[in-house]
Amino acid sequence: MPRADLNARYLVLALIKSYGKPMERRAIHTYAQKLARKLGLKLRFFGDQPFSPELDQEIRSMVAEGLLKPLFLVGPSYTELYREYLVLTEKGLEALEKYAKAPELESLIAESLSQAKGEEQGA
Repeated sequence: MPRADLNARYLVLALIKSYGKPMERRAIHTYAQKLARKLGLKLRFFGDQPFSPELDQEIRSMVAEGLLKPLFLVGPSYTELYREYLVLTEKGLEALEKYAKAPELESLIAESLSQAKGEEQGA
């Protein structure tokens, strides 16, 4: 179900909102890869741990614009002192609400997230 007006920005905003808590940057790339394929959004991903340069640039741009706020939380070991998480700001929520297809996109993402969590618990 490709959307001509869908872009990485709306995908990230809806993904973080649907996730419901701070989301690690690496997790955003992982979920965005699956969702982009499903939605027909063209983003290039590389590596076993999915990474998209275009998506990463969009995330940095959204942080600079105040749509997302980075949080640095203590990591699980001394080799990884901090992990970066991102949260949606009020400004980011307002930007998402201006997107006409936001409810439909959020619904699709919520369904996809619940399937992914179900697969993780079943593994």
